[in-house]
Amino acid sequence: MPPTPPARPTPAIGQPSKTRRGLLGVVAAAQQAEQVTDGLDASLKDLEVCKEINSFETVSKKVLAQGLSNKYYQGSTRFNLRTFWAEHKAVLPIH
Repeated sequence: MPPTPPARPTPAIGQPSKTRRGLLGVVAAAQQAEQVTDGLDASLKDLEVCKEINSFETVSKKVLAQGLSNKYYQGSTRFNLRTFWAEHKAVLPIH
């Protein structure tokens, strides 16, 4: 008669079981979890990007409507981009 294998100890409460799962099952579960969170993250990022685009359009329309008399032109035909970004960095974050 062959010897009986020793009984596996039961895991303590709150600790994961030490039995090995099938690799395919683990990978599939992880990918499914990633897809769910990716969808939420992507939609939030899309909303943030749309908000930034709308903010930029609003600001740029104001600047273009004033033309060369806008303070960012500083009396010439050259646009002072550094001053523009410095004043709008809270509204238009640079990525």
